[in-house]
Amino acid sequence: MFTIFSRSLLNNFSRPHVWSNLVFLLPVTIAFTFGYYLEGVLLLLVFVVSMFYHLLSNEVNIQWVFMRKNVSTTELFLGSLDYIFAGLLGGGLFIRFVNHSDNSILVILLSILFLFSLIIFIWPLTVSRVCSISASHAIWHIIIAFIATIILVQ
Repeated sequence: MFTIFSRSLLNNFSRPHVWSNLVFLLPVTIAFTFGYYLEGVLLLLVFVVSMFYHLLSNEVNIQWVFMRKNVSTTELFLGSLDYIFAGLLGGGLFIRFVNHSDNSILVILLSILFLFSLIIFIWPLTVSRVCSISASHAIWHIIIAFIATIILVQ
């Protein structure tokens, strides 16, 4: 099973929106190490579902999966799960951060970093095609995983 997964990952290395999901393994590990089992399970679900969902496409599509035409049932199911689990994870991490952070500078810095990640994510969709949508999506994955890691260790 691992061999099949690793070959698939290597074959998809040119698709950054796929391999960038690997960065979520860091906050998964930290969550379980610190005993944050709910966050760990959600992070793991987001990682697995997102990995399979992104393996279905060569490029990140600019439309939400449920708004596109001719989407396979599998892609619709995985895309919907990806959105749901990511939303639950984001909400849970936001609540943890608000309830456990006394450091106002960290609140400001992570808020700015989150806004920056949204700009990176949205920029090639709306303003300019300087970089590919897949590359910007990969950068967004990396920044969000970094923010999740900071929230879990603070």
